[in-house]
Amino acid sequence: MHQLLLRINFWESKQLEYWLTDNYKDCTIRCIYDDAFTPPEQEDLYAVEGTIVPELECLIKLKYGDKVKSGVRFGNVENIRDFL
Repeated sequence: MHQLLLRINFWESKQLEYWLTDNYKDCTIRCIYDDAFTPPEQEDLYAVEGTIVPELECLIKLKYGDKVKSGVRFGNVENIRDFL
């Protein structure tokens, strides 16, 4: 599995979730810190997971620019604090 980390808000994550469902069915998005409440307008750390092809990575980097926090990683992020 691949991961791409983004710092986006809730509304951007929903938009990306629907776009991924329509265009890249084997990819999902999840909030890394799912246990804490974050206001919808505040940015949080999200991971796009699945088979991230180079085309998808480029499209996400074009759309979100500096909000992308990493390149494509292999495997799960177990301890995100060590990664960042």
